[in-house]
Amino acid sequence: MIYFLSPRNFAFLIISIFIVCTNNLTAQNNFANLWSNISETGLDAIGTRYIIPETYRTLELDLQNLSTALTQVPEEKTTSVKNSRFILSLPLPNNSFATFKIVQSPVMAEELAVKYPEIKTYLGQGIDENSDARVRFDVTPAGFQSVSNDWTSIKNLSNSDRCNR
Repeated sequence: MIYFLSPRNFAFLIISIFIVCTNNLTAQNNFANLWSNISETGLDAIGTRYIIPETYRTLELDLQNLSTALTQVPEEKTTSVKNSRFILSLPLPNNSFATFKIVQSPVMAEELAVKYPEIKTYLGQGIDENSDARVRFDVTPAGFQSVSNDWTSIKNLSNSDRCNR
């Protein structure tokens, strides 16, 4: 038996397929292209570097595009981190990336959050081979900073450097 769809039902089917495919593509974008390896030679850090870790790599972050992407992140109060569809890759010192599901996880009192809307904090849960990994990070006027449960951190080159290098 052959079934035919009315033009209206056919249009609904096509639109539904498009929406499902678009959502899957958005959810699978891990934004790894926000990070660029750069040479540390020739960089002029603003201020004093107080910490120089044993193992690290120097990267530049496209903070503008990261901030734009993070507007899509669900809030922790509405979506648990394990159910988040927002995926973000963060660099590791060994030249690889760890991939996390991300939720916005406010830590400031509501009055402060209203007063300083440019300060956002996030929680990440590792996926795949990093499923035990957790990360906390923030995006502020001072840039991007993170720390994970294995003490891997991402910091500005110096305390005064707001370029996220």
